[in-house]
Amino acid sequence: MVLLLLWNIAITTAAAPLAWLLFLLTEIGTPLVLALWTLNVAWHNQMRRVLATVSAIGLFLVCLRSLVWGLNALLPMTSGFYTMAGILNLLAVVGSSLWLVWLGIAGIQLHSRGKKKSGRAQPLSTNRDVLVPKSNQRRNFLRLGVKVGVGVAGSGLVLARTGLVTANAPVIESDDVPAEPSLMGTLLYLMAVIFQRLNSSSGAAPQRPSTPARPSLPPGFSVERVNAAGVSALLICAPGATKSRALLYIHGGAFRLPAIEAHYPFVAQLSREIGACVLMPDYRLAPENPFPAALQDCVAAYQWLRSQGIAASRLAIAGDSSGGNLTLATALALREQGEALPAALVALSPALDLTTTGADPILGENGLKNAYAAYTNNGAIDAHQPLVSPLYADVHRLPPTFLLVGTQEALRRDSLRMADKLRKAGVEVKLEIWPGMWHVWPISYFGDVFPEAPLTRKHMTKFIRQRLQ
Repeated sequence: MVLLLLWNIAITTAAAPLAWLLFLLTEIGTPLVLALWTLNVAWHNQMRRVLATVSAIGLFLVCLRSLVWGLNALLPMTSGFYTMAGILNLLAVVGSSLWLVWLGIAGIQLHSRGKKKSGRAQPLSTNRDVLVPKSNQRRNFLRLGVKVGVGVAGSGLVLARTGLVTANAPVIESDDVPAEPSLMGTLLYLMAVIFQRLNSSSGAAPQRPSTPARPSLPPGFSVERVNAAGVSALLICAPGATKSRALLYIHGGAFRLPAIEAHYPFVAQLSREIGACVLMPDYRLAPENPFPAALQDCVAAYQWLRSQGIAASRLAIAGDSSGGNLTLATALALREQGEALPAALVALSPALDLTTTGADPILGENGLKNAYAAYTNNGAIDAHQPLVSPLYADVHRLPPTFLLVGTQEALRRDSLRMADKLRKAGVEVKLEIWPGMWHVWPISYFGDVFPEAPLTRKHMTKFIRQRLQ
């Protein structure tokens, strides 16, 4: 227990060698000792050997999980083994819980055996034998104290460690990216991957849902459908949000799909946390309307906001996935037209290079390929054009840009390369790589069930608020 306490303190306060020593003792040494002790006690006393073996394996998995997380701490964020570590994390929690079950059963069995022994008649002892039981009693008492001590300390450690892992959640007010995904985040990612594998198809475009005339939002939010310079759009305002500044939010959907139901509560929270209204345009979709139709609609929506008397310094543009592509492309098009640029750009899991594709755990093997083909009219439009693939653009004089991407998505490389290009061009850029996260993780039907979702949103809104001021 002392080791566990010191280890948690040492993460942020102690020197690196001491922190690593405590890590090895607490996360690897202690579970290993407990596993060996469990097997020894179970097999010598014939107490639930199968359950003891399974729970000991669970403790061994704790050691293996800790080794993988230690490796992740040494590797660059983009090279970590987060899926493997997440699976080991889940198995370790189950194994630790089974160990507690075995320990309780073993304690009851030992107690029952002790009662039976104490209830038996004891043979009369000679004077010579009287002194022997006293020394034996001391030894037995010492052995009992050790066993009870190991059991109590071990159960306390496992309970505390399992509780810490289960409740592991990044601090919502923190500006830092979590060093590892939460247990719930890992579980949801694995569920999403399994669901995608079970429902994978030949790659045909999914059925296009209809856009709701008025999405359902929490009480107090106003939703107005407006004609933004010929583009139908939703203007979403949180209670108390000012209309003197605004966010243009460009939804994702592989260039082919309208906003999904999960977009609306996400955008509503953006409005609440920024304190400004959000305009969400229903831009024209591919393949019926390939490039540049969607880009033209996004530019028109931005210009409409400007026509409402909102200064460019009080405007920001954000988007996810294909909307992240259109976020940067809109800024580039505005710069070409000599328009005043917004105060900030935020792109979540953006698709910035349409010349290359790859298999994504959530989007599937052909998800990116089909999306890019639809937007470029099956290759008739050159994907190297800067407004199609912003990665090939001259990015000088772009506004401060915030790129967010997960380690578990194929589009990670786009953000890494774009961040490097923006830095070299002298543009203020912030890049966050979230370990264990998938494509557009904050926008899901799970909402804020896992802690990374609200924390990511808060990072986005803080960046925007600071620039709009």
